[in-house]
Amino acid sequence: MKHSPIRNLIMAMSFALTTAAITLPAAVSAGNPSARMEHANGGFGQRRNAQRALRIASEPALAAMMQMRMIERIYLRQGQPDGAERMYRDVLKRTEDTRVRNFANMRLARVVSWEPRKLDESLVELKRGLDENLAKVQ
Repeated sequence: MKHSPIRNLIMAMSFALTTAAITLPAAVSAGNPSARMEHANGGFGQRRNAQRALRIASEPALAAMMQMRMIERIYLRQGQPDGAERMYRDVLKRTEDTRVRNFANMRLARVVSWEPRKLDESLVELKRGLDENLAKVQ
């Protein structure tokens, strides 16, 4: 008995759908949109994240910035913005690396600006960082 082209098409589609349902990761079937995208891109998101992590690990300035941000988050979650402020001020005393100093200056200004009474101090920090950068540009 010969199969019709439509029946062959339907069987092929059902086979493909069944195979896809079996091979999809659990996160995709659970409805995680980012996992769906990574699966559709062949895991591109995972490779990109791995490459980013390697770049950060190989560059001390990037690693320091990430560590500072993580420390800041802990201080803020504990309700201690002064701890984050002290940490950033300490970093500014200890380094001359432009990237780290720029990051610390911007984060310091942001942490200080959390308290409305310290907005002027936040402006002072931002202007100090701007002056440092302009001095290096000239």
